[in-house]
Amino acid sequence: LPLYTQYLTPSDYGTLALLGAAGGVLALIVNAGVQSGLTRIFFDYENEEDRAAVVFTALAFTVGTTIAFTVPLYLGAGALTPLLFDPPDRAAAVRLVQLAILIYSLSALNGAALAVLQVYRRPTAYVTCSVIGLVASLGLTIYLVVAAERGIAGVLEGQRDEVPHRVRST
Repeated sequence: LPLYTQYLTPSDYGTLALLGAAGGVLALIVNAGVQSGLTRIFFDYENEEDRAAVVFTALAFTVGTTIAFTVPLYLGAGALTPLLFDPPDRAAAVRLVQLAILIYSLSALNGAALAVLQVYRRPTAYVTCSVIGLVASLGLTIYLVVAAERGIAGVLEGQRDEVPHRVRST
């Protein structure tokens, strides 16, 4: 955060907060409770074939809802942008909204993949993936905001791997 204050304006922080709130709601809708359902229902089945069917169904549903929500929202970002904020540069704002839609929608896929590691009791793989995602996200965000001077877009692009962890923890 102290690093961002050197490169982002108070208005940028407000934009990030609005996109984060809207994106968090979107991620929860796209996820539709599949992660929780998978971790609960998986253990109701005893044989591996049934468990594999549950995992496949959860992943297929997550991919389907991600596509079903992401495509129309992405295409309709021009109409959604004024509902979120009134930017001075409309075209740039629409691109930010599209980027946020992609990142928060795709976070459901990452969350579902992590849920699969969880139900198959692969704690080392789960933690490894989470830590690698966090470190990569932090490094990429710093690079994009500081070195590449990408501003808000850099924050969103860099944090795409960290979003599922933030959404799940709320």
